[in-house]
Amino acid sequence: MTHLLIIGGSDAGISAALRAKELDSKVDVTVVVADSFPNYSICGIPFYLSGEVPDWRNLAHRTAEEITQTGINLLLNHTAQTVYPAKKSVEIVDQQGQVQWLTYDKLIVATGAVPVKPAIEGLELPGVFLLHSMEDTFAVHQHLTNHAPQSVVIVGGGYIGLEMADALTHRGIAVTLVEHSATVMKTVDPSLGQVIGEELRRHNVEVINRVEIETIKQQIKYHS
Repeated sequence: MTHLLIIGGSDAGISAALRAKELDSKVDVTVVVADSFPNYSICGIPFYLSGEVPDWRNLAHRTAEEITQTGINLLLNHTAQTVYPAKKSVEIVDQQGQVQWLTYDKLIVATGAVPVKPAIEGLELPGVFLLHSMEDTFAVHQHLTNHAPQSVVIVGGGYIGLEMADALTHRGIAVTLVEHSATVMKTVDPSLGQVIGEELRRHNVEVINRVEIETIKQQIKYHS
């Protein structure tokens, strides 16, 4: 029996696992997932935060139960640390720090990208959030629900920044989007980025270009 090990349980990893099972139902497939949310649509996070998707569970393309019913083994809340090709083994660790080794005949690495944490002072302050994972999403949602902010500053005018600008505007929150480049969406032609910026402003999003955030400070309120 062939042992297929897949590192990464988002769309790419789960799709590879399902395809392997389609091609050979006897193949032994194990997917190592860093969190407990396999096959979730991370791109759908803004729609949950906007309220357009009321239940975060609807962001899942398939439930964990549906995946395991196909014969795929899910190893949730485990992170791959080291791959040893000569031994065809992978060192993985769980959230408690327990280490184990998994052997394989074939290995697929489908971890996706690792976000770059910006060098901004004050990222640890209350009310400041990075948005990448489902856990990040729950933290933002809890803050929006418990504190009902009236205004939000979004640092970064890329895909996620624009999607969050739309999501928070949908909630009736005043949004200011800050982008250090001359236009938003710097990955597209500048003329198109300018059009997108104008459209954002038309929907009451304040867009500030050519500004780089260096420090975030918590405002101190004085009571008389």
